[in-house]
Amino acid sequence: MGILEAVLIILGVVFVFASFFVPEKLTDKEVEKISRLSEEQLKVIVDTKLKEAEKNIDAAVDNKADIYSEMA
Repeated sequence: MGILEAVLIILGVVFVFASFFVPEKLTDKEVEKISRLSEEQLKVIVDTKLKEAEKNIDAAVDNKADIYSEMA
């Protein structure tokens, strides 16, 4: 291994370790945008889960109604 390769490897390792110590700074605008996206994603997730729950409840009610109608 040549000296140039060794220097490049050492520099790469130094940059990798140094990257962990550099804090990422977000502007207020970026934070607000992330917050809005998070709210929208949460709404989509909640709506999807509510629709699934409604289908499950309807299926359970229909199932019970069928069982009771057969018993009568």
